[in-house]
Amino acid sequence: MWRHLSALLLIALGVGGSPIEQTIRLPGHEFLDAFARNKMFPLAAAAYSDDPQLCLTNSFQDAKMVGIVFAKCQNSNFSTLCSGYVAVSPADKAVIVSFRGTNNFLQLVTEVGNVAFFNRHRAPTNGMVAQYFYDVFEQLWYGGIEKLVNKAITSNPEFDVWLTGHSLGGAVASITATKVMVDYKLPTARVKLITFGQPRTGDNVFSKTFPDIVPTSYRVNHKHDVVPHVPPRGYVGYNHHFTEVWYPSKMTDGAKFKICEGEESPKCSNSVLLPVSVLDHITYYNEFVPVFGIRGCKWSKRK
Repeated sequence: MWRHLSALLLIALGVGGSPIEQTIRLPGHEFLDAFARNKMFPLAAAAYSDDPQLCLTNSFQDAKMVGIVFAKCQNSNFSTLCSGYVAVSPADKAVIVSFRGTNNFLQLVTEVGNVAFFNRHRAPTNGMVAQYFYDVFEQLWYGGIEKLVNKAITSNPEFDVWLTGHSLGGAVASITATKVMVDYKLPTARVKLITFGQPRTGDNVFSKTFPDIVPTSYRVNHKHDVVPHVPPRGYVGYNHHFTEVWYPSKMTDGAKFKICEGEESPKCSNSVLLPVSVLDHITYYNEFVPVFGIRGCKWSKRK
């Protein structure tokens, strides 16, 4: 297993074309650390819990669950579940859609292997996305998330839609964001996507057209997190969609971060060669992401 992972990481760090730069940033779509840290991160972590309401109660004024969906992760030889939930926060005037990330290291290796080797599926909008990520999206969306989203949006037609996820959950959230835009044709200013430690999800066409569909979109990455580097940049056309927010060191309150416009800027996490870190992948804002979510999003190491 370790030999398999090491080989994939070397490929991920060694393959790729010239950086893709794009400098589009519309007014009203700016990144706010407090919003990502205090709102979206707890929502992403909550997906690791079988009862996300605990996080909602501890992190939000009046947010309530609409429902949760579980499905076996496609193409996995392990007893792992993927999941997503939908909630509503009247105080924030937001419909919330969040997806669970990688819940064990064996699944991480499985994800890397599945994504890195060829198989892709047409995205809901333009371009292609990894077949594995699309399979998880499809199982969850048609397994119940679609109905929950429809219920929440139709009951709250003026609310924004927030989408988030960590790791695998970030990839699924990105695909879901495009599906929501296709199905509901919402004003772009009302859809907000922030992911944490998201792997490369789609090809160059998907990544280049993504900001036109979901302009308020940020991929938050921590230091040497390994997962944003897989699958390899440019391999079978894979590239990140914009915009990256990179914390090169700590993620405590007030920590410095860098915003890199473009799909594959060399100035953020792509500036890191070695070492890459699994620990940085599971630690965001000084919290172990799955544990933070399971214990109800109670901050322990924040200061």
